[in-house]
Amino acid sequence: MWIVRWILIATIIIVILGLALQNNQLVELTFFTWHSARIPVYMVIYLAFAAGMIVFMLLSIFRSVQQSLEIRRNKKTIRQLQEELDKIKSALATEDEAGPASGGGKTSTVVQKE
Repeated sequence: MWIVRWILIATIIIVILGLALQNNQLVELTFFTWHSARIPVYMVIYLAFAAGMIVFMLLSIFRSVQQSLEIRRNKKTIRQLQEELDKIKSALATEDEAGPASGGGKTSTVVQKE
């Protein structure tokens, strides 16, 4: 498996070098009144790629934090529901213990067929 990874990395490096060697014309970027220095086209492409990676990383971090907060809220809700369920179970258990002894509870019989 390591050989496949190295082949993939070598291919990517060769493609990047080919891009840089083929696109070394100088360009000037303009944004409204701002003008950049003259830089090679491949640098513009690399900078745009890096900016996209940074934006993606920031959005991923935001989503991860959002999911962590949702998980925390869900765990709190689960804990509250579990406590409520435990209270109901204990109330039913005490009711079952007190019910037949006081005569006020319902009795049930189990009939088995043979």
